Amino acid sequence: MKSPKTFSLRRALIHVPVGVLAGWLLWEGLVFGLIFTFGWFYFEWNEDENIRDHAFLDVWGFLAGLGAVGVVLAILYG
Repeated sequence: MKSPKTFSLRRALIHVPVGVLAGWLLWEGLVFGLIFTFGWFYFEWNEDENIRDHAFLDVWGFLAGLGAVGVVLAILYG
C-alpha cells in the first residue's frame, strides 16, 4: 500500500461531492441532513477503526464540500 500522502489531494477531492450533498440535504431538511451526515461520519470512523485507512482524508474532503455549500448559501442569501 502506498503512503496516504501520495493520494491525499485526489482522495479528498473525491469526497467533496459527498460534502456538497450533505450541505444541500441540511439546507433542504435539517433532520434528514443530520441523519446523512452522522451516518457518513459513523461509516468513516468505523472504516478507519477496522482497516486503518486514514479516513481523516475523506473527512477533510467532506468538510471542504460542506464549507463550499455554506459559502455559496451565504453569498446567495447572506
